[in-house]
Amino acid sequence: MAGGTFVPGTGGDCTIEGAAPGDLPTVKLTDGATCHLTGGQMRVGDTGNRAGALEIRSGSSLATTSGEIGSAAGSQGEVTVDGRVDGTPSTWDISVDLCVGRFGTGTLEVTNGGSLGNRKGYIGLEPGPQSTVTVDGSAVDGTPSTWNNSAELYVGYRGTGTLDIADGGSVANTYGHIGHLPGSQGTVRVDGAGSTWNNSGDLVVAMLGTGRLDISDGGTVTNTEGFMAYDLDSQGMVKVDGAGSTWNNSEELYVGFRGTGTLDIADGGSVSSSYAAIAYEFFSHGSVTVDGAGSTWTNSGDLLVGGSPTAAGGPGVLTVQTGGTVDAGAMLKLSTTGTVNLNGGTVRAAEFDVEAGTFNFNAGTLNYAEDLTTMPADLLSQLLGPARTVSFAKHVRVDGTTTLQSILTLDGGIFSTGSLVNPGFLDFKRGTFNLHFLKTASG
Repeated sequence: MAGGTFVPGTGGDCTIEGAAPGDLPTVKLTDGATCHLTGGQMRVGDTGNRAGALEIRSGSSLATTSGEIGSAAGSQGEVTVDGRVDGTPSTWDISVDLCVGRFGTGTLEVTNGGSLGNRKGYIGLEPGPQSTVTVDGSAVDGTPSTWNNSAELYVGYRGTGTLDIADGGSVANTYGHIGHLPGSQGTVRVDGAGSTWNNSGDLVVAMLGTGRLDISDGGTVTNTEGFMAYDLDSQGMVKVDGAGSTWNNSEELYVGFRGTGTLDIADGGSVSSSYAAIAYEFFSHGSVTVDGAGSTWTNSGDLLVGGSPTAAGGPGVLTVQTGGTVDAGAMLKLSTTGTVNLNGGTVRAAEFDVEAGTFNFNAGTLNYAEDLTTMPADLLSQLLGPARTVSFAKHVRVDGTTTLQSILTLDGGIFSTGSLVNPGFLDFKRGTFNLHFLKTASG
């Protein structure tokens, strides 16, 4: 190792860094080498204006108590954990915490089936330059590159951090945080089929800072509750883009809890949740757009736009474009600050409570998941006007039985229902009428 130092300290600590600015000494573990620093910390790039690198390759292993990459302001640290040989991965096992970029710049790559494990993980712990972790690809035998955090993972704690999971890489932790404290900036990108980020607890995209999550080209993110823009002045953005790209919230999803949240589902992306709310509390702002063939947002419970079950929140907007589908599950409820723009896709719910807000039915499919009884002042009057006319580019679909108690005019649009009671109230001028979802009349 020319021009640098590899210095064991008290308690087994080790530091890798250059003797002078500009040096980049590299310590390499290869061909199954093993290094255990019992009770020690590994620091790669510890002192200001110094840099160091560590490579763990070809089935080698390193075990330490903790790890820091880019410790002091001005320092730079680079670590690579790469490869798998005869079923044995290259590994760095850390019994406590890992910090990539404390005050300096840290770069960590786990590739080709390498394995990294620790308790808590931090990327961008303190204010300073951006630090990055990349978990990419798999070994020849298909074993993914992995980073397992037995506790929380913070991407941008007080500083700026980026996590890239690509080409089948896998990251796991309990609670996930992107953009945690004020002034922090965190970005996570999950790209490619088989790329996964598994949060066994909640995922918060912008607690008090700025957070962004991009899921693309078949990537998958899972968690329990999902929060976007948890507190005042926070900004949380999520984009789920491309066929097979999924964000699975096993419990609630909040798009703008107290801050500003933006969710875009595009080109076949998919989001699922139980109960969901857009712009939940008074000072929040929330926006969701579902656009493109196969793009879906599926809820098993209620979907609230512009508030909570008991009070109006901030401005909340749900826009469904051509090809997009939103299944609100039990009820779609709009508060006075809630707006839905149906511009060619499908909105489905068992119950609609939209009188307090604004529902712009411009084009697309309005789908009742259960039975519908029409009355003079019902939802169809609110959405279609007093004449209740289903005009061109509009489709009203009822999965159950429609009971007509006043006139419904079909003039150029589509009306579908499982069965129809009092058909004499259907004023069929032109368009398509489907009974049991089989075409029975058109004109």
